[in-house]
Amino acid sequence: MGLYFSNSTSISSGLVADLWRYTASHQGNTVLLGSNWERPDTNSGGYVGGVTNSSGYFSFPSTGLYFISFTAYMYIHNTTTKSQRCTCSIRTTTNNSSYSHAAQNSCHFGGGGYNTSLNTDNSATTQILFDVTDTSTHKVNFEFGAGQGFEYVGGNSSQNNTYAYFLKVGDT
Repeated sequence: MGLYFSNSTSISSGLVADLWRYTASHQGNTVLLGSNWERPDTNSGGYVGGVTNSSGYFSFPSTGLYFISFTAYMYIHNTTTKSQRCTCSIRTTTNNSSYSHAAQNSCHFGGGGYNTSLNTDNSATTQILFDVTDTSTHKVNFEFGAGQGFEYVGGNSSQNNTYAYFLKVGDT
């Protein structure tokens, strides 16, 4: 039995659509591991198929081609540094051991003169297509990269600030 939406389009029962958000804030460079990931439990959050999370390592429920999007909310507060560059990265493994950067995007803060009360925020999104041919070895995690160390990745348990979206787009 397929899933049906209001326009009566049938979707295969193999559909995977999932969203996980980071709930904590962290200063400086970090791979976003630990228990600070949750599925949205506000604003009618839901999922189909279910990507699993074990301390920031994400596994897939079935083989196939997955579209993965990672958005990081980044901010700096009260720094005298002229400018900062922050990155968000999707890291993949196909051997359940060695993770490498599959995609990365960045945003830039500041510019201009020094400002001792600089408070600014920005976000960046990076995306990949990941061919999961083995659900026991193909996994992903996410990384935040900071420039001078004054930067933060922002999490929130009430809204999606830093989050990862997973969508299975086909079988392989």
